[in-house]
Amino acid sequence: MSSPTRRDFLKSGAALAVAAGAAGWEAVFADGLAALAERRLRVAWVQGQACSGCSVSLLNAQRPTIDEAVRRQIDLAFHPVLSAAQGERAIALLDRVERGSEPFVLVVEGAVPAGLPAACRLGGRTLAATLLPAVRKAQAIVAVGTCASFGGVPAAEGNPTGAVAVREFLVTEGVPHE
Repeated sequence: MSSPTRRDFLKSGAALAVAAGAAGWEAVFADGLAALAERRLRVAWVQGQACSGCSVSLLNAQRPTIDEAVRRQIDLAFHPVLSAAQGERAIALLDRVERGSEPFVLVVEGAVPAGLPAACRLGGRTLAATLLPAVRKAQAIVAVGTCASFGGVPAAEGNPTGAVAVREFLVTEGVPHE
């Protein structure tokens, strides 16, 4: 027996909705389910103080590969390693994501240099100036790797940048979080 196709699944979902008392709404349910199934998650990925190991791991992914994920599962709106944009153009991409009406997930790789903000810049802006508007608008914030999650090597005692984890940065800046 062969596996059902995505379209078969959507038709079955619509049929179940009809059976549940929504007669005449089959096409609406099918179209809605298809739109949900085809929507790709929009992602903006920024880097702070990090070795780029998380980006390297992303590039080395096998199931799915990065090209499969970008073509089929996510809308990678910005990534500093994978994007051809630099400087002001990179910031313009991030601004467009932030100002847009489409929900997005902000992925942060690396620690935030809280004690020396100028130590990490993106398109002329400090990381903090880039993060603050984005975290307030993002549907979710994902701290990727040890540096973003716990401060990592950049947060080691004596580091002049005063690097902190993303969560600690958000708390310090008074950004609501869960």
